[in-house]
Amino acid sequence: MRRRQTGVCALWVAAALLAAGPGVATEDDSVVTEVLEILKQRGIVDEQEYQRLSLKNHSYEQQQDEGFLSRIEWSGDLRLRLENFWFDRDPVEDRPNRNRGRYRLRIAGKVPINEVLKAGFRVTSGSPDDPRSTNQTFGSSDDFNNDPFNIDQAYLTFTAPRDWLGEESTFSATGGKMSNPLRWKNGKDYMLWDGDITPEGAAAKYQYRPSEPWTLYANTGYFIARENSGDPHVLALQGGTSYEASEDVELGGRLSWYDWSSLTEDFFRVAAGDGNTGFTDATGAFRSGLTDGSAKIGELAAYVRWNGLEDWPLLVYGHYAKNFEAESLFVPVTHPDPTIAGSSAGEEDAGWGIGAEIGDKKKYVKVGLGYYQLEANFTPAMFIDSDLTDGKTNRKAWTLYFSRQILRNTDVNVTLFKSDRLESGPLFAESVGGSDRYRLQTDINVKF
Repeated sequence: MRRRQTGVCALWVAAALLAAGPGVATEDDSVVTEVLEILKQRGIVDEQEYQRLSLKNHSYEQQQDEGFLSRIEWSGDLRLRLENFWFDRDPVEDRPNRNRGRYRLRIAGKVPINEVLKAGFRVTSGSPDDPRSTNQTFGSSDDFNNDPFNIDQAYLTFTAPRDWLGEESTFSATGGKMSNPLRWKNGKDYMLWDGDITPEGAAAKYQYRPSEPWTLYANTGYFIARENSGDPHVLALQGGTSYEASEDVELGGRLSWYDWSSLTEDFFRVAAGDGNTGFTDATGAFRSGLTDGSAKIGELAAYVRWNGLEDWPLLVYGHYAKNFEAESLFVPVTHPDPTIAGSSAGEEDAGWGIGAEIGDKKKYVKVGLGYYQLEANFTPAMFIDSDLTDGKTNRKAWTLYFSRQILRNTDVNVTLFKSDRLESGPLFAESVGGSDRYRLQTDINVKF
């Protein structure tokens, strides 16, 4: 009788281990196998029962593996674009107007690993040599050849459990190649970062809500721009807040600090090609041997959102950035002939922009208008938005945009850019060509 009771208890133990889920079977299948071996050796289960339970355990493991893949949260979008350029007043050459068709395809996945970890990835269209664009131009691959696909994001995110910090706080840390944690969606965040850039490194975010109207947050990131002997990198610190002043009014702002270090000659060459000055001598030759440079950039941004009219919410926003190392990093150079326009350059260390949006694309239409001035050396030029000023500093630009949701998950967007140079002359030659132009983008964007 006692042997029978022991056998029943052992079977219950085996059954419990098989049904325990990921906490036992998935994490350590050897525990279940060892228990079954013991039951068999002691004669509590015969060979037939042992084989049945072993097969059941194996089947359960396969189901868990399949279940893991089924937990991937898929998303994506496809955008078709018609883009028109008009260069009627180009200051350098008589450039012909241009029209082109483009597409962008992005497919992303997120999967929870456990209670605190989540993995994510995204693949996109576009050229691997252009981090500021995931667009593919019609006809860019000869004779309808296949277009490239690139890894745009690959990251792991840790999110602290609620009982660690309390209900008022959240904390997360991400490592890998990720969406930019330093940009926001309160208006067009054009100035310091192009929206397609996905930095590589590590980042963390802390958010605290001391009371219902207040939200405070802090972001930090350490990103490697180029892996070489110097490893140019940036350390970013950002603090921000939003405050619901009333039922219809929300205020928000952020203060950001970017410390670029270990900048090398290769880094400077790319920056010079996109508008930064001071890397060439008076003859126009590049000054080689530039190493261990730095740039320290502060940025202040703010917005006001008003929801007084239900169908016509209003958003007003502004940005200001300054490079505090412009004088030492981007060395001003004077041309030998002082009679030539633009023969000398100052620090050129500031950039700013203002804008406003009104409306709701799901109800009627959203309309926005913005104006920006980006001096030549206010930030490393290769990271700014590639559409607003063709990705070059030493520009001023207007942007006018419309957005309308025509069907569920289907938007039509129309954006017009008008840009021109700020300074001209030999010291600004890289940014002057093609500067006086109109650029019109007409998009249809679907999400899935």
